[in-house]
Amino acid sequence: MTKNKGHWVFLLSAIYLVLHYMQHHEIGPSIIRYYAKDLILVPLLLGCVSMTSQFFNKHIQIGTKEVAIAVVYCGIVFELVLPRFVENVHFDFIDLVCYCIGGAAWHFIIGEKQQKLVDKSVS
Repeated sequence: MTKNKGHWVFLLSAIYLVLHYMQHHEIGPSIIRYYAKDLILVPLLLGCVSMTSQFFNKHIQIGTKEVAIAVVYCGIVFELVLPRFVENVHFDFIDLVCYCIGGAAWHFIIGEKQQKLVDKSVS
């Protein structure tokens, strides 16, 4: 993992925590409180996977399939499973859209750069 990616994961984690605080204390516009966390969840998750794999010297190439799995995983866990067990969590279709947008952002911003780095090292 490059140092730059580590900074992005740290930044996304900090933003996620601030947004969680805002939601819990009902600070700021509701659209930001309820959907901004969902937009950055998948990139944060994939960044953590990438960082962890580098920490253990097991480089994992995160491609389209892995991004799709992360989006489906977040959708199932946070929109289907948790609402059955947690009282204040509810299914929201817009959350699913946010997971998809976050996954696409990861794929086209980080994934494209990662693929170019792999291509350069192979040539």
